[in-house]
Amino acid sequence: MAISNVSWKKRIGTILIGLTANELMVQGFDSILYPFVMGTQGFFIGAHIMIWASILICLLTLKFYDWSGTDWIGIETLKETRELENSRANRFIARFFKKSQWAQLVILSLAQDPFVVTVFLREGAHEYGKMTKKDWKNFFTSVLIGNVFWSTVCWSGVKIFETMGAKLSVAITILSTALILLAVVGFVIGKISEKRNKQKVEQSA
Repeated sequence: MAISNVSWKKRIGTILIGLTANELMVQGFDSILYPFVMGTQGFFIGAHIMIWASILICLLTLKFYDWSGTDWIGIETLKETRELENSRANRFIARFFKKSQWAQLVILSLAQDPFVVTVFLREGAHEYGKMTKKDWKNFFTSVLIGNVFWSTVCWSGVKIFETMGAKLSVAITILSTALILLAVVGFVIGKISEKRNKQKVEQSA
């Protein structure tokens, strides 16, 4: 396992910037692009489109990560603790790493993108550019798990929004019609009252 000689101050700064940039990209993909595609293309076509988009974006991010050789999301720093069990926190992290990787793969895939999952489960710390068959298997499994889950969530959200939107549209239409009718009735009553008052004035004159 390689150990980074970068100072902690520089590490923290790099990680904060990297995490922020990665989170912005992930939120744009998950919270904006995903619902839009699922809503406009339907479940099956939308899911296929987003699976391929996920593969492309995560592969490009992974290639950039390995090319840069920089721990800008903090995972390599975390992985160093696998060999450092000299504190309660380190022992906890080390035990987590030693748990079933299949369980880790499923749990992480539901919470993170395939790029993060793959780097997290990859053997060794600061071993940039090294991808084994197991790593590629983890990558594509994470793509499948994450996208099936998120496609279902987004599709459900779209359908709920459509149902609520339809009900809201009906409610607005009924309310608008009632207001228009009320305005018409008020106008008619006003005209009738005005005519009667005019007749009374003429009669009194």
